[in-house]
Amino acid sequence: MSKAKIKKLEGMIGKSWADKGGNEFNFLSLNVDGDICTIATDSKWQKTDIYDIDVFVEKYTPIDSKSITTILPPKDNSPASPATHLQSSVIPNATMSSLAKTIIENIEKVKKDKDYIPQAKNMSDSVNTLIGLAKIEIDLRTKM
Repeated sequence: MSKAKIKKLEGMIGKSWADKGGNEFNFLSLNVDGDICTIATDSKWQKTDIYDIDVFVEKYTPIDSKSITTILPPKDNSPASPATHLQSSVIPNATMSSLAKTIIENIEKVKKDKDYIPQAKNMSDSVNTLIGLAKIEIDLRTKM
C-alpha cells in the first residue's frame, strides 16, 4: 500500500470539492481496509481501489480552502462505519483505542478481584467526563 497515495486522500479530508459535473462534496473522513479506500462525504460514501487513487483525486477540484466546521451524515443512509474515523478535537482516535483497551482490562480485573472496584469506579468517572466533553463538541459542531 502506498502511503503517499493515502496522504493524497487525507489531504482532501475537511475540504470542499467539486467533481467534473459541478457537484459539490465535503470530504469528511477516510477509511482504508486492505486495498479499498472508503471516503465519507456529506452526500454519499465513495470507494476506490488503492491503486486508482490518482485517478480518483484527479476527478475533483477544490472549491476553496476553508475547512468544514459542520459534520453531516451521508444523505443516502449508508452504514456509518467510515464516519467512526471522523477526527475529534477532544478525544484523538489513538486515545479512544487506548481507552477502550483499558476499559476492557478493568472489567477483567474487577471480575478477578473485587478489591479493584474503587479504582475501576475512578476510571469510569474519568471516561464519563471524556464522553461528556465529546457530547459538548458534537453539540457545538451541529450548531455551527
